[in-house]
Amino acid sequence: MIIEFDKKYLENIYDLGTELNEKYRNLYDVNSLNKDVNKTYILLENNYFVGFIHIQELVDEIDIIDIIIDRNYRHNGYATKLLDYIFDINKDKKFILEVNVNNIPAINLYLKHGFIEIYRRKGYYNANDAIVMEKKW
Repeated sequence: MIIEFDKKYLENIYDLGTELNEKYRNLYDVNSLNKDVNKTYILLENNYFVGFIHIQELVDEIDIIDIIIDRNYRHNGYATKLLDYIFDINKDKKFILEVNVNNIPAINLYLKHGFIEIYRRKGYYNANDAIVMEKKW
């Protein structure tokens, strides 16, 4: 089940986000996760918090900020469920994201869903480049 942001899952979001970036809690406060153009959707399986996707909804574009699945649930199609949900509710929009060049599982996930590399940001993740990817319909 996918639900819109609910504050009762905030600690779960912060815990998973910290796996991605140790400063995650400082980057996003509760008000920025689901306000104005920022939207966060939570994936639950049997009432267990599995993961989330954080996006920015712009006029004609969706920027995927984070998609994180609990390590115990990875490689079971949960990231695909979140992406498909976002695609379904934002038809006819362009999607854009950036990913660390060394995050091969994420890159493969995005390629599988029709994203293509449009450019690279040199050294964006400390010494690693960021691949900027886009999906058009």
